[in-house]
Amino acid sequence: MRKYVVQSLPIAEVISNIAEGMNCNFEQHCSYYKLEIPSQYGNGSISGIQFTSGFALLNYDCIFYDTTRIEFTYNQVHPLKFIHCYAGRVDHYFEHSEDAHHIESLENIVVASKKEAGHILDFEKNIHVKLCSLEIDRINFNDKISCLLQTESGPIVKAISDKSAHKQFYRKGKYNLAVSGLIGDLTNIEKVSLNTILLKEGQSYLMLSYQWMEFHSEDNKSILEKFEHELFLKITNYIEDNISESLTIDLLRKEFAIGNKKIQKLFNTHVNKTVSKYIQDYRLEKALALLADPENNISEVVYNLGLKNRSYFTRTFKERYSLTPSQYIENVINS
Repeated sequence: MRKYVVQSLPIAEVISNIAEGMNCNFEQHCSYYKLEIPSQYGNGSISGIQFTSGFALLNYDCIFYDTTRIEFTYNQVHPLKFIHCYAGRVDHYFEHSEDAHHIESLENIVVASKKEAGHILDFEKNIHVKLCSLEIDRINFNDKISCLLQTESGPIVKAISDKSAHKQFYRKGKYNLAVSGLIGDLTNIEKVSLNTILLKEGQSYLMLSYQWMEFHSEDNKSILEKFEHELFLKITNYIEDNISESLTIDLLRKEFAIGNKKIQKLFNTHVNKTVSKYIQDYRLEKALALLADPENNISEVVYNLGLKNRSYFTRTFKERYSLTPSQYIENVINS
């Protein structure tokens, strides 16, 4: 088993410690850090963003060629971690414990260790793991939300309020569509900029709010069974991959052999939208990226979005962004 030891808390030093163990470099852009797994050890990357008020994100998207362990062993109060596995599987342990917490694809756990014990993640060899961990520095984060915590109660409130890490906390969640729906956007960082980091921090807080509801509430109606979760992701991936086609509810129903009520329920539960509204909103979000490319004119954008009516596109675009596509190019892109 290969082992990498992390002996500090800030994300910069977490990535630095792992990179040192792998004898590789890592890239840094302000508060964003990323290392590529050396080819002799595996494939993929480990990245992290340090936000404000003791709030951070770690993302693992990697395959290790040998069974690999990452140990977080620094002698401090360790962060409370909301961990979501969106592909593969991984085992979590508290340091000095042999009790494994198995996390399968689409599962969530929340963990907080005692002060003298850290966290351990075990990765099986040749398994592609995608793991997202929201890291909350309980000391700093408590200062930010102490007033709000006074109005809340329950086990997770006690765990996040335990600034001295007197007690160990573990809870396993169910399959949360809202969390998984955010993971793709949250971990997709093509260009690092102030806007990107601010956007990711906002998305992380949104993800935290969903995780909080998952573990704080006993009645979360956004939780579906695993097969429904996977079906929803397949449908949305299909929409994204085929957005240039004429997408209709009937086409999706036939493609996935699903009834109208069922598909509408999936979208209402996950994003509180009808299928048609989801497709329209995705097209409008995609339009921003297409319009930013100077090689695309508006007619080409309309075509690439699977639309036939330019006037319809102009009208819906203005309803969403308060600008026509032409005004957006002139006042935003070319300003």
